[in-house]
Amino acid sequence: MYRNFTLILFFIISVVFEVYSQITPGDALVQMGRGINLGNTLEPPYEGGWNNGVAQEYYFDAYERAGFKTVRIPVRWDEHTMTGSPYHVNDTWMDRVEEVVDWALKRNLFVIINAHHEQWLKDNYADPAIRARFDSIWVQIAERFKDKSDSLFFEIINEPKGLTQTQIDDLNERILGIIRKTNPTRIVIYSGNEWSNSDQLMAAKIPDDDYIMGYFHSYNPWSFAGQGEGTWGTEADKNAIRDKFKTVGDWAKQNDLAIMISEFGAVNTCDYNSRMRHYAFYVESSMINNIPFMSWDDGGEFSVYQRNDDAWNEIKDILIHFYPESPTDVTLSGGERYVFINWQNRANYSKLIIERGYTATTLDTIAEISPGAENFTDTLEHGGSDYYYRLKAELTDGEVVYSYPERIYVTTAIKKNTVSDIRIFPNPVTGSELNLRSGSFRVGEEYNYSIYSITGQMLFANRAVANSSVLKIDLPDTSLKPGIYFLQVKGADAKTLSLKFYVK
Repeated sequence: MYRNFTLILFFIISVVFEVYSQITPGDALVQMGRGINLGNTLEPPYEGGWNNGVAQEYYFDAYERAGFKTVRIPVRWDEHTMTGSPYHVNDTWMDRVEEVVDWALKRNLFVIINAHHEQWLKDNYADPAIRARFDSIWVQIAERFKDKSDSLFFEIINEPKGLTQTQIDDLNERILGIIRKTNPTRIVIYSGNEWSNSDQLMAAKIPDDDYIMGYFHSYNPWSFAGQGEGTWGTEADKNAIRDKFKTVGDWAKQNDLAIMISEFGAVNTCDYNSRMRHYAFYVESSMINNIPFMSWDDGGEFSVYQRNDDAWNEIKDILIHFYPESPTDVTLSGGERYVFINWQNRANYSKLIIERGYTATTLDTIAEISPGAENFTDTLEHGGSDYYYRLKAELTDGEVVYSYPERIYVTTAIKKNTVSDIRIFPNPVTGSELNLRSGSFRVGEEYNYSIYSITGQMLFANRAVANSSVLKIDLPDTSLKPGIYFLQVKGADAKTLSLKFYVK
């Protein structure tokens, strides 16, 4: 009797737990976080038909390790579905889609599958047979996946370019009704018409359903993000994106609707620094407005993950580690001998680190500086190449946030001095004289020297004669303001020495 009672109680608890553990759109809004697309993979006419090979399970290990929470998997159904009634979807294709979905679900990722590149429907929506075929596809998708984790979401259609607003409202309502027959509480994602931008989402009819979410896409401005023209990052550029996200975010709140941006990005032919800023600003705008995001990754012009090499490019760290609290407005100047780095801090940091590298994915720490600093000068020993810089900041709660990387070409650099015992003293300078000591100095030899500001401006130049191992440098009668300066000394043998000194 006790055992039977226990089984009954377990059953009741299980049912109650299942009811109350169901993912709602509000839950999803909090948990989906940062996401990515498995683009140009299951949506070509056949898998591997474009610039990528067939999907591999290790991709999803990489997504999970990187820190992504959501993977959107675009799927084309047209090439795998009968053109006549009963419009059966090829079993092999359905099995393959399920296999890829299961790889993602097994790693506790949120997963979105959709109907992608279904041009046949968009071009012929008025034809009842065409609509019936699309309806049948969704009947079969809904039936096949009805028992999957509720972390799997259905997106009705991708970018229905060609459909009118009335037609997309009709499509959304009809397909949602089909899905609800077998998936009563699975989250379904709808959009507006055309290219599914935010304006179209706000114009579309919101389905009357408790488990609905909206999506929009944005590659604004297209001339930059889609065609690689010009630069991006002015205040006007930022305000345009800032206003877009605030408008759609406010609209979603007013309508008690959870929304996401499931595609954004900029082609890799864009101006490099502009592209880094563009990605970072989209991430920031999404987070500020409580909108989960999925970066478009097609393995090509919008690539983030190098699939064959199981490696990431620098966009990944922006997607995962850029926050509204990150150092921002990073700018590099100089490019000859010195690189001057300026930025804006947006939080109280407990630690601030400068990174540098010859590529944006091989950055090394070069300095840990005052957490309140907003500029740094780097002295380089090699020229004729690009240098990449990035900041890492530790917040007071221990969270580490990144800036976006910036790139600068360095033409020439300081020649590395072969003498290892050179010292500058006193440092910081408190009077009108500073000294250099080195066993390499020749008594009586004249040395030319010049002093530069932190911005690279030469303040004055003169000559000094070495006295034994000491070279005395006379500072100008007007004392230098407190700060950082650079001293450059050139001997008769044309060797150049550059050192940093401080003035209190």
